[in-house]
Amino acid sequence: MTGLYPPFSQPEALPPKLLFTIMDGRMQHPHNSAIHLPQLLALSRQKLVDTQTRATNPASKTCIHGCSHKSPRRLPDNQKEQKSAPSAPRPATEIFAALGDGFYITQFQEPGRAEKAFTRYDVATVLKKFYSIELDSITAPPGVEIIDLLEASSSSPLPWMTDEELGQYAEKFQKSGFTGPLNYYRMMDMNWRLTAPWHGAKIMVPAKFIAGDKDTGFESFGTKHYVESGGLKSNVPDLEVAIIEGHHYLQQEQAQRVNTEILSFLDKFSEN
Repeated sequence: MTGLYPPFSQPEALPPKLLFTIMDGRMQHPHNSAIHLPQLLALSRQKLVDTQTRATNPASKTCIHGCSHKSPRRLPDNQKEQKSAPSAPRPATEIFAALGDGFYITQFQEPGRAEKAFTRYDVATVLKKFYSIELDSITAPPGVEIIDLLEASSSSPLPWMTDEELGQYAEKFQKSGFTGPLNYYRMMDMNWRLTAPWHGAKIMVPAKFIAGDKDTGFESFGTKHYVESGGLKSNVPDLEVAIIEGHHYLQQEQAQRVNTEILSFLDKFSEN
């Protein structure tokens, strides 16, 4: 589950989950040795120190395995678009800032801002507004908060959630508030820095990607093209993709289908 981690500002307090989903506790480094989770956390800490060290000696770089490398040759501008792996030369929040203050991720960055706006509605309505999202772009007009832009579904209950289920979620968030999930977005830049050592690394373990065909996240920022053109598979070679009918909260909207997709994936590795 994502979106439930507090903000961290010190290298000593790393988040329990980084940007990558690390299946069976390891990733594959370009040098072809497995990296296990404890190493991942330790190396991430070291990376923060190494980044400061290289600032005084930019011509020399040290691999996470301890070997030295010269700075890579810079690609000509006309070749940069040919790279198969997506690159993030800037922190995510800087990229999203270009979309304006109305973009939901930008609004979520300021601690307390979204939380205060949410209090204009009861908790169940806040949840229903998010569960009902079918917008092409989650961007509010100038001076409008995202929560005020969103509209709760007119159908009650939601087609895929009973009022009783919604009430159970509302009860929990009434006690906890929404800061936990919002902190997921406030951690984006930290995750970007922590995973810098593995830029360009491939995920070599078997994986499955499941998404809803009407999910705003899937249809935004070139994600759909990246998946359907084979870009994702080039970085996760042993990948299985399932795009099924549904929206963002697919595991609830299409619970039976998602369970079937997961079980069929796991069955391939079960012992006969």
